[in-house]
Order: sequence, then C-alpha cells, then structure tokens
Amino acid sequence: MAQISGKKNVTYKDTDVTPNTRYAYKVKAYSGSVSAPTKSKASKALQTVAAPEAVKEITKVWGMKNVAKLKWKKQPDCDGYIVYYYAGYDGYSGYDKTMWKKAAVIESPDTTKARIVLTKLNSYGEYNPITQFYVKAYSTDANDVIKTSAASPTDTYMDMESCRQYYSEQLTTLSKVKKGGSKMTYTNENAQPKKSVISKGTMLASDKKAIEKFAARHFQSSWSDEEKVLYTLTWINRNVTYDTKYKHIRPGYAESIFDGRWGQCAQYNGALIETMAYLGYDATLIMGYRGQDFKHKWQHFWGEVEVNKKKYVMEAGNYGEDGIWSFFCMRYKYAGGYIKNKKVVTK
Repeated sequence: MAQISGKKNVTYKDTDVTPNTRYAYKVKAYSGSVSAPTKSKASKALQTVAAPEAVKEITKVWGMKNVAKLKWKKQPDCDGYIVYYYAGYDGYSGYDKTMWKKAAVIESPDTTKARIVLTKLNSYGEYNPITQFYVKAYSTDANDVIKTSAASPTDTYMDMESCRQYYSEQLTTLSKVKKGGSKMTYTNENAQPKKSVISKGTMLASDKKAIEKFAARHFQSSWSDEEKVLYTLTWINRNVTYDTKYKHIRPGYAESIFDGRWGQCAQYNGALIETMAYLGYDATLIMGYRGQDFKHKWQHFWGEVEVNKKKYVMEAGNYGEDGIWSFFCMRYKYAGGYIKNKKVVTK
C-alpha cells in the first residue's frame, strides 16, 4: 500500500515487484490529515503483470540465403519471446529506432530459437542480406495485455553467399594482403604530422581473449578469412554504441568493442585491425584526420592495408545521425575525405 499526498500528484510507480507476476491495484481518494484520513470507496481493480527480466544476449545467429536462425538462453520468468528486426537500412539515412519491427512471436518460455524467412519480413518479398535482430521476453496479464522486457543486445545475420557476390572484388583484393604475422601485433601509423611516425602495436591479452570469444560465437567454418573480416567490420558498424562522453571505453580495443560494445573511432577500427592481425593479416591502424581539406578537419582513426603498393581503407565507419557508412577494402579516392600528412589522400 502507498499513500500519496497532494492534489496534483496522481501517479504511482511500484518498484517492489517480481518479474512475470500478476498484480491488481485499487485507488482511494482521501481528505483530512495523513494520519487520520477520510477515505472514499475504492476504484475498480486494475490488473497488470510485471515485465520479465531481459534476455541477456542472442547466443548464436546463423543460416543460409533467405533464412536466418537465432538462439538465446531461456528466460524462466516470462510467457514467451518476441524477435524484432531492423527494417530501416538504406545506406544513407540515419538510425531510426521506430524502424524496429516484429519478425516472430514465440509463445513458450521453453522455446529459445527462431527461424526467420527474410523475404516474409515485408510486403515486397525482398530482404537485406545483412539483417539485425534483438529479442524481448514478454509476459501477459489476465486481460491479455503484453508487457515486454528491455531488449537484448542486438546481433547481426549476414547472408555470406549474397555478400560474397556483392563484395567479390574487395574480397579478392583482401586475399592478396600479406599474411603470416604474429597474431598479436600490427602497425601503428601517426599520419597527423607532415611525415608519418610508424610504431608497432601489440594487443592486450584481454583483447586476444575477446577476439577468440567473438570468433567462436560468430565465425562459420566455411568462411574464408576475408569473409570473417567483412563480417567483423559489419558487426562493429551495426552493433556498437558510439561513446560520445568516453564513459564506457575499456583498456583494450577488442575488449571494449566485443565485450563492452562501446567505443569511438579508435576502438571501432582498432578492434577491426586487431582481429585482422589475429587472422594473420599485415594491417595498419592510422591516426590522421577526416575532412575535405586541412583547414576543416577532425581527428580520426581508421584501418589500412596495402596490395601491390596501393593503399586501401578498412573502416568500420559510423552508425548514427549522419548515416550508416563503412568502407571495406576501398581505395582512398573512392572513400574520400581522409587526410594523411596534412594532405587529402586522393589515390
């Protein structure tokens, strides 16, 4: 029971509840003193149910062309699960949270998997070969009103067959990059001065552990190393939150991105380059600038690889207000807006 004083304060929030438990509430008005009030008759009882606890994560996403399969751990305090997908990707517009749509409703707390036919997600019979999902647990009250938990962290399905065709040129280029590194080191290049400063980067033990965990969860045995890099770049782009205030960033690049899911450009692309190093690639993490000229610039980190003396951008990109963009093994002249050694790179 709660007693609320004041004529304008007519809201109440019950925080002492058990997940997936039904409750009924009645309200009485009162006048006089709090210690000896005169009470009205009780209102009609309002029945509701406490939302269940959230699904902690999607443990696995896999499938084949046109079909995505998902698994997650059982959440006992619920009546079932709702799977959502993001329907707003067009490569240009920014992220819009209203574009999350239902993909499936699982009416049992014991069923912890879903099979999603991607062409059935819209009326046009089309699908995006890169599709993002999250899961919510739900409970239903006596009036069949559904209360959902918070969303699980997002995860991404990639139809690698379609992506292999779309990125065929870039995958071929990446396959020619020098391999055979230590799996723990990569190249750092500070390209902000007029002449670059080169040094060796070494990932932390926590980074290696984060990469191994990420690879075990996501990489399929049939994928080439190039396809694993493509998946990693796309996963970072779609599933990591940009830490504007630098509050959630962890010591290591891969640790911050794969375990914490927070970062800025240094962490986004540092985790990508560390993963490439782990796979054996000779890759470089660049510290330079973005901008169309040296007078209008901002500091930025990105990745780079070299094939036959030609440089290619590896950029996990951005997922936010200025669009959804990334560059996978792209020549600088096509990516645009990268500044090294006080000059815009045009080749």
